[in-house]
Amino acid sequence: MNGAFMRSVKSLEISEYSGPVFNLWVDVEHSYMTPVGAVKNCHPRDQIALSWLARELQLSSDLFEDIMLAREGHARRLASMLLDAAEAGDAEREIWILGTAYKPGVAIETGSHALLVDQLIAEQGAAAHTWDPHRDSSPPRFRGPAAILIGCAHPECFEVEVPEGSVVLDPFRRFPDRAGVEVRRLGEGRRPGMRAGFIGHGVII
Repeated sequence: MNGAFMRSVKSLEISEYSGPVFNLWVDVEHSYMTPVGAVKNCHPRDQIALSWLARELQLSSDLFEDIMLAREGHARRLASMLLDAAEAGDAEREIWILGTAYKPGVAIETGSHALLVDQLIAEQGAAAHTWDPHRDSSPPRFRGPAAILIGCAHPECFEVEVPEGSVVLDPFRRFPDRAGVEVRRLGEGRRPGMRAGFIGHGVII
């Protein structure tokens, strides 16, 4: 379509190699096609490596550096939205981030988009509580209404019982409606044909 096409892998060959390796880890849910080729929401260290390679090859444009800058911009927007939710209305809401791993199903936090949001909140003089089902053995302990960001799409994050009066920011749009809880599914209401994308497991909203 529109001059683009895909080719299937015809064969695999194994050979010995010694030298730099640039890892484009691919998962079924997070690979997609663009006019420049197959794109994956790579771990940030992959983007850093590919940005270095782009400079080494003297490419006219460093797409991977642009992706990293966009990722930081999205994190700043999420941090701002979370701070606004904490201060909205009459209720004083503590700030929570549910899910701090860099991708669902693991406990690895290196390169986590959620922890980048946490850092940006701290830079604003606020503090966020964090919880991850693969790191914490007990459920989050809310002391009252909370401003909550779903930071990673662990299934357990969408099952957490949150206090009435809370505001939940859900970039993945999977958190169920709860009585007395305002759920903001980020990206809803987009024009037909548009969809949210991902950068380093952070959502483009």
